[in-house]
Amino acid sequence: MLEKIVRTMKNLNTNIAVIRSVQKIFLCLVLSLFFIGNILSQNSLPKGTKLKTFYFSKTINNKDLDYYQNTNYALVGFVNNNQFVEGQKIAIFENFRSKLSGDTLMSGIYVIKEGVSYLESTVPNQHMGGDAFTIGLYRVTNSKNGNNLTTSYSDADQLTIELVDIYYNEGFYNNSNQPVILEKQQDDYLLKIYFKDRILETIIKSENIRMYGFNNFIKSHDGYHNFIKSSQDIKLKYRDGNVFVGVVEERNYKYVARKGKYKFTTGETYVGEFDKDAVIDFDSYYSILSVPTKGETTFADGTSVNGNWLAQYNFTKDEWKRIYESSKSLTEIRDIAIRIDREKKGKLEEEKQIQKVEKQPYIDKYGEYWGSLVFAEEFTLGMTKPMVKDIVTNRRISFFLKKMLTPINRSVMDCYIVNKENSTETWTFNKNRFFEFMKKVEGKITNPGEQMTFREGMNTLKQPVMGQDMLKISYPTFVFTNGKLSEIYY
Repeated sequence: MLEKIVRTMKNLNTNIAVIRSVQKIFLCLVLSLFFIGNILSQNSLPKGTKLKTFYFSKTINNKDLDYYQNTNYALVGFVNNNQFVEGQKIAIFENFRSKLSGDTLMSGIYVIKEGVSYLESTVPNQHMGGDAFTIGLYRVTNSKNGNNLTTSYSDADQLTIELVDIYYNEGFYNNSNQPVILEKQQDDYLLKIYFKDRILETIIKSENIRMYGFNNFIKSHDGYHNFIKSSQDIKLKYRDGNVFVGVVEERNYKYVARKGKYKFTTGETYVGEFDKDAVIDFDSYYSILSVPTKGETTFADGTSVNGNWLAQYNFTKDEWKRIYESSKSLTEIRDIAIRIDREKKGKLEEEKQIQKVEKQPYIDKYGEYWGSLVFAEEFTLGMTKPMVKDIVTNRRISFFLKKMLTPINRSVMDCYIVNKENSTETWTFNKNRFFEFMKKVEGKITNPGEQMTFREGMNTLKQPVMGQDMLKISYPTFVFTNGKLSEIYY
């Protein structure tokens, strides 16, 4: 029955739009067309029924219409025995000097419930703009006792219009472009808000809406927001098929998951609280799949884990980027993270083995302590001259430079000036010697790319501040006393 009423009211809304577009000189013709469908649709009307217009010099006590609040009114409808006929259409117009003027204020099917007059009507929600409207049950009375819709001029008083039930409502969230639908379902109401990337759904108890007031509820953003933020079972249906049920939070003019159960189309579920951002958060340009860090995550293979299951990994920024850009689900994030971690551990073990092979000759030569320091290129007081020379010549230059130095039979040690005095020997790095034999190195380079790289490196080292500091740090001055390193000057 309710679906039939909603369909009828939607069609009635179309009739209202037609009436509003017709000039006043055609008003009578429009009224005839407005009621002709109703006449044809009835098998019979009570004998003596007539279509009449009643003009009242009373104002409208308008609680639920958005316009024409302080104006006289006229009622147009089918009348029998001086009473409007139940089940027939009634239209309400502005009354100016006993003439119909302006647009239709309201129209609908006349019903009586427990002695009170109502109209089942479609009313535009002009405060929201656009195509917002409400199909509902309006209490419409103008009698002095405040219960009836009278045709008697002596009994007539203000016309009172009050929304007492909603069958179907279309509006907009926060007066923006997100559509809102409120639809009656038996005794309760289904609320839907359509955002770009998700649809919010929830059931609102009729007593809650009545407590707030039907018209206040659909007019005010706070009307449904107050119920949404206090509900424990809000459903968010995302455009990718994911579904969340639980407590939500309003953020950036939409609602995001706060605490509850999130089901992914890829097979995972998450139960618990969410961090600052929801698990999936879309906007106009991109989507972010982030990992929840507090509750229980169940992966597509059925295994579960609690808390932040990625906290165990110490990945670089590029590695994290690789993981997220390659993953379309939490299970893929987990699997790729495990694979990268294994790869890193394998490489570390391989590097340890390589270092062990490269380090061993120094340990064999100088012992575990000094050999480890020489391999680590750590100039340390107490080192012998051969130890320092090994660091300078073998470890402090690049493989590329070693390759260039070999043909000219030169060593970086040739850049040091050695001064001996009694038991003291000083090695002082000479940058002029360094750049002099680097010219010879450059002459041995035949590959244009290598030559350009070499020149850029030399130009950097020639810079008065940064370049000179690099040389001083790499090649400090050494002082040996009795053959042991006693001082280092940078």
